[in-house]
Amino acid sequence: MRRHLRVIRSRAPHGPYVLVGHSYGGLLALETAARLAAEGEDVPLVVLLDTMLPDAVTARARAGAPDPGPAPEPLAVPSLRRRWQMHAGLLGAGIVRYRPQLRDDVFWEQSLRLINRHRLTTWGGRTLLFTAPENTDDPSWWDLVLTGPHELVPIDGGHSSILRPPFLRPVVERLSGEIAALDPNPRSTSR
Repeated sequence: MRRHLRVIRSRAPHGPYVLVGHSYGGLLALETAARLAAEGEDVPLVVLLDTMLPDAVTARARAGAPDPGPAPEPLAVPSLRRRWQMHAGLLGAGIVRYRPQLRDDVFWEQSLRLINRHRLTTWGGRTLLFTAPENTDDPSWWDLVLTGPHELVPIDGGHSSILRPPFLRPVVERLSGEIAALDPNPRSTSR
């Protein structure tokens, strides 16, 4: 988190900031926004691209929901060999160059562990959350985290494909409009 803040501040020492994060990056964007706001910076918009809630939040939401619906299917427990391979892979993440499938598996596992070990703070600013069809989080559960104005925008595509055409187009169009509306002094495009 501190590294992200340093990089952002080195590029733009002061806001306004619009932060965008995909998947685990969405949780990072929320945390970064909260820290920037706590430092007195203006963060008019945070955009989450198919970010999923940590287990602690979904468990709290299910416990308080009048009809929590069916619990998600339990994940299959990998073999002992596969668990050792994943553990070893996590130790070398970012250092060792893995074959593509193992790299993706290690990245996914690392993200899940970070998500579920992190205590998410609430965010009171404006948020757009784009969700892919297989995102199983109930939209109302986000109310536990997003205390300010927020909108959930369902989009076609899968968790990763929403970052590529043609699924990315509606996201870009919406963000272009949102960012243009934030700019009080739009630049003239005439020459």
